[in-house]
Amino acid sequence: MPDPSDSLHAGGLTRYAARILLFDRTGRVLLFLDEFPDLPGQAKWITPGGGADPGETPHETAVRELYEETGLVADGLGELVHSLRFPVNRPAVRHTTSHWDFFVHVVDEPFEPSREHWTEEELAQVLGHRWWTLQELVAEQVPFAPAGLLGLVARYAPGSPERLVAEVAAQPAIDVPSFGNDDAVELGELATELSRTARANLSVRVVLRGDVAYQARLGTTGPDNDPWLDGKARAVAMTGEPSILSRLRAEAAGQVFEDGDRPGIGDVRGHGGSVPIRVRGELVGTLTTSGEPDRLDHAVAAEAVRRFLAARGLA
Repeated sequence: MPDPSDSLHAGGLTRYAARILLFDRTGRVLLFLDEFPDLPGQAKWITPGGGADPGETPHETAVRELYEETGLVADGLGELVHSLRFPVNRPAVRHTTSHWDFFVHVVDEPFEPSREHWTEEELAQVLGHRWWTLQELVAEQVPFAPAGLLGLVARYAPGSPERLVAEVAAQPAIDVPSFGNDDAVELGELATELSRTARANLSVRVVLRGDVAYQARLGTTGPDNDPWLDGKARAVAMTGEPSILSRLRAEAAGQVFEDGDRPGIGDVRGHGGSVPIRVRGELVGTLTTSGEPDRLDHAVAAEAVRRFLAARGLA
């Protein structure tokens, strides 16, 4: 967590670090609330991990840091799954670039991290820890680092299809006495704001009775996302339920959901991000997001629905 000068080896002003996406079997991820002394009031939730010692491989750094920060011995840590490099502008440190390598490790259940091997600096700057679900991270809109953390959690979090089906099926859905263009814009704006706080590259679209009532493109999204928006919405039209359930139900049955043309429907894509809008039981539209791993796409749409209903006393 701290910025030791000996982690600047072999890269001049680049700090090399390893970080661990530490999950339990249900997909909750362990994060620490970390506040640098030179950045008071700017605490962020980050994964366990820290700077490399001279001569260490990224894997060796990850194993050591995980032990020092949690007490967990993980000789069976898996392969490197993601790397990123980003600029650093902090007068209190010497490096101007950080390079982070991410690894994934899964434990059976959450545990209380040990502080036995924490440095004085870590004891001072780590304000807390928590095992988070992806849905909680989206809903609570907490500050985190790096920008793409929620996408990594969505991509690598474990979870059986059966459990995920049950979770999605239990989420609130829109079935209201009336739903017009103003409601569509409100719902779309909720999803757009959640996309921003999740630092997610998402396209957001609300379709009402065949017409696009709201659309926004965030980050790097663009026309290439439109086939996904269309295909996910068709999955809802085909099944009447969130698009992610097309894939999850197939996986729970030991099958693979095949994207592609369906007679009378068109190109269907059974990936997360589209949810139904009903008026008195009739399917009249969809809220759809696209651009991130499908579990994050779905989490944003599901939380937008929850907030829309909560504002009306319906959730």
